[in-house]
Amino acid sequence: MSLAAQRPKPIGSLYRGRTVKLFRVFFLLSIIPAQFVGAQSTRAISQEFSSDDAFAIANAVRLPKPVLAALPASKEAVAGRGWARDNPGKDLNSLFTAFRARLSAAEEKDYVVVGKKPLTGADNVWFWVIHPFSSRPRVVLFCSALTVDLLSSEHNSNKDIRCTWESPGGDGYIEDYQFDGHRYLLARKTQTHRRP
Repeated sequence: MSLAAQRPKPIGSLYRGRTVKLFRVFFLLSIIPAQFVGAQSTRAISQEFSSDDAFAIANAVRLPKPVLAALPASKEAVAGRGWARDNPGKDLNSLFTAFRARLSAAEEKDYVVVGKKPLTGADNVWFWVIHPFSSRPRVVLFCSALTVDLLSSEHNSNKDIRCTWESPGGDGYIEDYQFDGHRYLLARKTQTHRRP
């Protein structure tokens, strides 16, 4: 063995080496929780719907006649029934912007539908969720919100749905709905307050 190999390392270099290792461990431990939280939040929402023009242009579809028949039958669409009566022969698709949705693993055609005037609120958007039920479409959820999110969690084989609204002043709410086998029921409502 050579004399250089037997010579002990200076104390300063030992501390420097340990400090670098400790710093690396601390750095790795500090970024893991942030990545986990980011993964959790992106995993929670599987699909988001809004009335944003760019989103509508990129994703909107025409509704088939059976779905169009189910929408005016809902109690919230009374203004749509009046519009249809006053505009015979006009296409009911002009009252809605519709998007294909995937509520379950089944190969069914679900829709999230956004109302247009007169089927909209003063400071919110009216959303209907349509489920086919063996080729007989039915409204399973109506909510007034700014966005509707399909969540990754589910009940009775259908994804949970979140409706979110916020005023320009920052006050709002988050409503979480769960499917009971026939329709969506409100499971939790949270008031939100964002400071501008």
